[in-house]
Amino acid sequence: MVVLEDDRAGVAMLPEGTIPEVAGESARAVAKRGIESTDPRERALGVAALNALDAPADVRPGLDPFRSLDPATERVAMVGLFAPVLYHLDAGHVDVFERDPDAMDLPEDLPADIDVAMHAPESASEVVPESEVLFVTGSTLVYGGLGNYLDAARPDQTVVIVGASASFTPDPLFEAGVDLVGGASVADIDRLHTEIEAGRSEAQLHDVGLHKWAVLDPEATDLPGLQLE
Repeated sequence: MVVLEDDRAGVAMLPEGTIPEVAGESARAVAKRGIESTDPRERALGVAALNALDAPADVRPGLDPFRSLDPATERVAMVGLFAPVLYHLDAGHVDVFERDPDAMDLPEDLPADIDVAMHAPESASEVVPESEVLFVTGSTLVYGGLGNYLDAARPDQTVVIVGASASFTPDPLFEAGVDLVGGASVADIDRLHTEIEAGRSEAQLHDVGLHKWAVLDPEATDLPGLQLE
């Protein structure tokens, strides 16, 4: 978590390893350095700083991209394993991309009518276009690879980015082909800091310091696979 002098704050996925010390530095300098870096730890700081500096003004609190998925959708692609998607679908095929697909374990109570295939990122150009909806974890902003998945998506494919790492004003993402962004705002700095220090995952931080929201591309008119109110 990066906290500014005026108590604005932003978070990002935390990679393994020692995070560089940036206390006292300009938040804009931290953000710029992170965006230009290939080191995930510097990128994480940069993304968190950007989220603190450039939070979107017009959000839809409570809009859950996963719950907005049409249960009748027959094929979904996910960058990162989002378990809620597996339980929300009535049936169908789900392609999951992971940096180390062989190390991922699927839920033991996976619905019988859901077929899941694991893929390495290198398969994106071949597999992504086959789905109706593409969910991408916001942690790709930290670890890299987002551009490859967006390049693989069809122009008429619904693309959703989800995660607290993607909590800056999403205009650049919309211009790159994203239709819906699900991010989060820091509502309680002290409590969130305590929970992060306790080792809580991002999913566990919601409603204990993070408040989820979503932003829809104002130019998006048809989103196959989603049911938005």
